[in-house]
Amino acid sequence: MSRNSPEMINKYLSTVGINLYFDSSNIRVTYYLKTLFKNKKIYFNIVGCAEDADIIVTSKNDEVYKNRTLNEKEITFEPNIDFKKIIQKLFREKNLFLGVDPGDKTGIALCYGEKLILNEVISPWENAIYFIIDILKEFDCNKKIVKIGYGNSHNAEKLKRVLKTRFDNVEIYLIDEKSTTKNAKLRKNQGKEKDRISALKILQRAGRRI
Repeated sequence: MSRNSPEMINKYLSTVGINLYFDSSNIRVTYYLKTLFKNKKIYFNIVGCAEDADIIVTSKNDEVYKNRTLNEKEITFEPNIDFKKIIQKLFREKNLFLGVDPGDKTGIALCYGEKLILNEVISPWENAIYFIIDILKEFDCNKKIVKIGYGNSHNAEKLKRVLKTRFDNVEIYLIDEKSTTKNAKLRKNQGKEKDRISALKILQRAGRRI
Protein backbone atom coordinates (compact mmCIF):
# COMPACT_ATOMS: atom_id res chain seq x y z
CA MET A 1 0.00 0.00 0.00
CA SER A 2 1.54 3.31 -1.05
CA ARG A 3 1.74 6.42 1.13
CA ASN A 4 -0.88 8.07 -1.14
CA SER A 5 -3.24 5.11 -0.83
CA PRO A 6 -6.84 6.29 -0.25
CA GLU A 7 -7.44 3.12 1.79
CA MET A 8 -4.77 4.18 4.29
CA ILE A 9 -5.47 7.92 4.46
CA ASN A 10 -9.08 8.69 3.61
CA LYS A 11 -10.45 6.70 6.55
CA TYR A 12 -8.93 9.38 8.82
CA LEU A 13 -9.52 12.64 6.96
CA SER A 14 -12.06 13.86 4.45
CA THR A 15 -9.71 14.99 1.67
CA VAL A 16 -6.07 14.52 0.77
CA GLY A 17 -3.75 16.87 -1.08
CA ILE A 18 -3.72 20.45 -2.33
CA ASN A 19 -5.76 20.80 -5.51
CA LEU A 20 -3.83 22.54 -8.30
CA TYR A 21 -5.38 23.83 -11.51
CA PHE A 22 -3.07 24.89 -14.33
CA ASP A 23 -4.74 27.46 -16.58
CA SER A 24 -1.46 27.77 -18.42
CA SER A 25 0.40 26.19 -21.32
CA ASN A 26 3.80 27.02 -19.83
CA ILE A 27 5.39 23.58 -19.46
CA ARG A 28 8.34 24.94 -17.49
CA VAL A 29 6.06 26.46 -14.82
CA THR A 30 3.97 23.29 -14.55
CA TYR A 31 7.02 21.04 -14.18
CA TYR A 32 8.66 23.41 -11.69
CA LEU A 33 5.65 23.61 -9.38
CA LYS A 34 5.02 19.86 -9.45
CA THR A 35 8.68 19.28 -8.56
CA LEU A 36 8.49 21.92 -5.82
CA PHE A 37 5.58 20.16 -4.11
CA LYS A 38 7.25 16.76 -4.43
CA ASN A 39 10.51 18.05 -2.93
CA LYS A 40 8.57 19.59 -0.02
CA LYS A 41 6.82 16.21 0.44
CA ILE A 42 3.43 17.89 0.03
CA TYR A 43 0.52 15.89 -1.38
CA PHE A 44 -1.15 17.48 -4.37
CA ASN A 45 -3.76 16.70 -7.02
CA ILE A 46 -4.12 18.13 -10.52
CA VAL A 47 -7.77 19.06 -11.07
CA GLY A 48 -9.62 19.88 -14.27
CA CYS A 49 -11.48 23.06 -13.33
CA ALA A 50 -10.84 26.23 -11.34
CA GLU A 51 -13.87 25.71 -9.09
CA ASP A 52 -12.25 22.61 -7.53
CA ALA A 53 -8.82 24.19 -7.04
CA ASP A 54 -7.07 25.43 -3.92
CA ILE A 55 -4.45 27.13 -6.09
CA ILE A 56 -4.96 28.31 -9.69
CA VAL A 57 -1.81 28.83 -11.75
CA THR A 58 -2.45 31.19 -14.64
CA SER A 59 -0.97 33.86 -16.90
CA LYS A 60 -4.18 35.93 -16.67
CA ASN A 61 -5.43 38.45 -14.14
CA ASP A 62 -8.37 36.60 -12.61
CA GLU A 63 -10.56 38.77 -10.37
CA VAL A 64 -13.07 35.98 -9.67
CA TYR A 65 -10.55 33.66 -8.00
CA LYS A 66 -8.07 36.35 -6.99
CA ASN A 67 -7.26 34.97 -3.52
CA ARG A 68 -6.49 31.52 -4.94
CA THR A 69 -4.59 32.66 -8.02
CA LEU A 70 -0.85 32.37 -8.52
CA ASN A 71 0.10 34.38 -11.58
CA GLU A 72 3.06 33.12 -13.59
CA LYS A 73 4.63 36.57 -13.25
CA GLU A 74 4.82 36.04 -9.47
CA ILE A 75 6.95 32.90 -9.84
CA THR A 76 10.63 33.54 -9.13
CA PHE A 77 11.88 29.96 -9.61
CA GLU A 78 13.39 30.30 -6.14
CA PRO A 79 11.75 27.31 -4.38
CA ASN A 80 11.59 28.70 -0.84
CA ILE A 81 10.23 32.06 -1.97
CA ASP A 82 7.60 30.54 -4.26
CA PHE A 83 6.54 27.95 -1.71
CA LYS A 84 5.98 30.66 0.88
CA LYS A 85 3.76 32.58 -1.58
CA ILE A 86 1.65 29.49 -2.17
CA ILE A 87 1.35 28.75 1.56
CA GLN A 88 0.27 32.33 2.28
CA LYS A 89 -2.57 31.91 -0.22
CA LEU A 90 -3.57 28.52 1.17
CA PHE A 91 -3.49 29.42 4.85
CA ARG A 92 -4.97 32.90 4.61
CA GLU A 93 -7.84 31.92 6.93
CA LYS A 94 -6.87 28.37 7.84
CA ASN A 95 -5.27 26.71 10.86
CA LEU A 96 -2.27 24.39 10.69
CA PHE A 97 -2.47 21.09 12.57
CA LEU A 98 0.65 18.98 13.03
CA GLY A 99 0.64 15.50 14.54
CA VAL A 100 3.95 13.96 15.65
CA ASP A 101 4.69 10.36 16.69
CA PRO A 102 8.23 10.89 18.08
CA GLY A 103 10.78 8.10 17.92
CA ASP A 104 13.84 6.89 16.05
CA LYS A 105 11.50 6.90 13.05
CA THR A 106 9.16 9.84 13.56
CA GLY A 107 5.72 9.88 11.98
CA ILE A 108 4.51 13.34 10.96
CA ALA A 109 1.05 14.33 9.70
CA LEU A 110 0.20 17.86 8.56
CA CYS A 111 -3.26 19.27 7.82
CA TYR A 112 -4.82 22.57 7.01
CA GLY A 113 -8.48 22.52 7.90
CA GLU A 114 -9.45 18.87 7.48
CA LYS A 115 -7.24 18.37 4.44
CA LEU A 116 -4.15 16.18 4.82
CA ILE A 117 -1.24 17.61 2.86
CA LEU A 118 1.75 15.76 4.33
CA ASN A 119 2.20 12.35 5.97
CA GLU A 120 5.85 11.36 6.28
CA VAL A 121 8.29 9.37 8.38
CA ILE A 122 11.60 11.10 9.10
CA SER A 123 14.71 9.56 10.65
CA PRO A 124 16.87 9.86 12.61
CA TRP A 125 15.15 11.77 15.41
CA GLU A 126 17.40 14.83 15.08
CA ASN A 127 16.42 15.22 11.42
CA ALA A 128 12.76 15.00 12.38
CA ILE A 129 13.18 17.94 14.79
CA TYR A 130 14.69 20.10 12.04
CA PHE A 131 11.95 19.02 9.64
CA ILE A 132 9.24 20.07 12.11
CA ILE A 133 10.95 23.41 12.77
CA ASP A 134 11.14 24.09 9.03
CA ILE A 135 7.42 23.38 8.63
CA LEU A 136 6.48 25.77 11.42
CA LYS A 137 8.78 28.47 10.03
CA GLU A 138 7.60 28.13 6.43
CA PHE A 139 3.87 27.93 7.02
CA ASP A 140 2.48 31.40 7.71
CA CYS A 141 -1.09 30.84 8.90
CA ASN A 142 -3.86 31.87 11.28
CA LYS A 143 -2.98 29.42 14.06
CA LYS A 144 -0.42 26.61 14.50
CA ILE A 145 -1.35 23.61 16.63
CA VAL A 146 1.15 20.81 17.31
CA LYS A 147 0.05 17.52 18.88
CA ILE A 148 2.90 15.39 20.21
CA GLY A 149 2.44 11.72 21.09
CA TYR A 150 3.74 10.91 24.57
CA GLY A 151 4.64 7.26 24.01
CA ASN A 152 8.33 8.18 23.95
CA SER A 153 8.38 10.68 26.81
CA HIS A 154 12.07 11.61 26.38
CA ASN A 155 11.65 12.63 22.74
CA ALA A 156 8.29 14.27 23.41
CA GLU A 157 9.75 16.44 26.17
CA LYS A 158 12.73 17.39 24.04
CA LEU A 159 10.50 18.46 21.14
CA LYS A 160 8.26 20.40 23.53
CA ARG A 161 11.27 22.32 24.88
CA VAL A 162 12.62 23.07 21.40
CA LEU A 163 9.27 24.38 20.13
CA LYS A 164 8.61 26.50 23.22
CA THR A 165 12.08 28.04 22.90
CA ARG A 166 11.76 28.85 19.20
CA PHE A 167 8.09 29.73 18.72
CA ASP A 168 5.70 32.03 20.56
CA ASN A 169 2.73 31.42 18.28
CA VAL A 170 2.44 27.62 18.50
CA GLU A 171 -0.11 25.77 20.65
CA ILE A 172 1.35 22.49 21.94
CA TYR A 173 -0.64 19.49 23.17
CA LEU A 174 0.64 16.22 24.63
CA ILE A 175 -1.37 13.23 23.39
CA ASP A 176 -1.85 9.81 24.96
CA GLU A 177 -0.57 7.38 22.34
CA LYS A 178 -2.43 4.40 23.74
CA SER A 179 -3.66 2.15 20.90
CA THR A 180 -2.31 4.32 18.07
CA THR A 181 0.53 1.92 17.22
CA LYS A 182 -1.52 -1.11 18.19
CA ASN A 183 -4.31 -0.14 15.80
CA ALA A 184 -1.80 0.44 13.04
CA LYS A 185 -0.33 -3.04 13.58
CA LEU A 186 -3.78 -4.62 13.59
CA ARG A 187 -4.26 -3.27 10.11
CA LYS A 188 -1.15 -5.21 9.09
CA ASN A 189 0.81 -2.07 8.34
CA GLN A 190 4.48 -2.29 9.17
CA GLY A 191 7.49 0.03 9.20
CA LYS A 192 6.88 3.52 7.84
CA GLU A 193 3.22 2.82 7.14
CA LYS A 194 2.65 2.10 10.84
CA ASP A 195 4.37 5.34 11.88
CA ARG A 196 2.35 7.38 9.36
CA ILE A 197 -0.92 6.00 10.69
CA SER A 198 0.14 6.63 14.30
CA ALA A 199 0.83 10.29 13.44
CA LEU A 200 -2.62 10.56 11.86
CA LYS A 201 -4.29 9.12 14.93
CA ILE A 202 -2.36 11.50 17.21
CA LEU A 203 -3.47 14.39 15.01
CA GLN A 204 -7.13 13.51 15.60
CA ARG A 205 -6.98 13.11 19.38
CA ALA A 206 -7.59 15.62 22.13
CA GLY A 207 -4.79 16.15 24.61
CA ARG A 208 -3.36 18.26 27.39
CA ARG A 209 -2.24 21.74 26.38
CA ILE A 210 1.11 22.78 27.80
